[in-house]
Amino acid sequence: MRIAAVFINNNPGTRRMGEDALADALTRYGSVGVVSYSIIPANPWKDDYVRQQLREAGVQAVLIMRVVSHDQVLSFAPVNWSKSSVSSSLWKYWDFSWKAVYQPDYLRAETLLGVETMLYSREQDRLLWAGMSQTFDPGNVNEAVRQIARQAVLKMSEENVLTK
Repeated sequence: MRIAAVFINNNPGTRRMGEDALADALTRYGSVGVVSYSIIPANPWKDDYVRQQLREAGVQAVLIMRVVSHDQVLSFAPVNWSKSSVSSSLWKYWDFSWKAVYQPDYLRAETLLGVETMLYSREQDRLLWAGMSQTFDPGNVNEAVRQIARQAVLKMSEENVLTK
């Protein structure tokens, strides 16, 4: 199946990176992944133009991915401390103390990235598969998108969605 890979993003470089990741994952699992930036280099929001370009390129389905949320989540760890009953002996206290180090309260901000992935039949104009992914603290958004693309396409492949 010839599938257009679309990563919806206003940054052209980020769009290309996302579409490359999607097309690569599609190709790995037996489909023909085609990056949409090669078919629709400009004005991807113009419906009539896009429909014509996809049809002329022989695309049967369209896999769309977009980041839908980028939130900061706070996590709190309470104090962990216990009183020692072994303080009468240096070595008992020594041993106990190294195993019961005081951990102060802390507040930590983590990033939560939400990514939506949708597969549509171009010919039938209907949704074939949808998924939502959430990733905590993606050190590198590009790598997170690559991993999510691989996992989403693997899931579609396992569910035989790509062969329909």
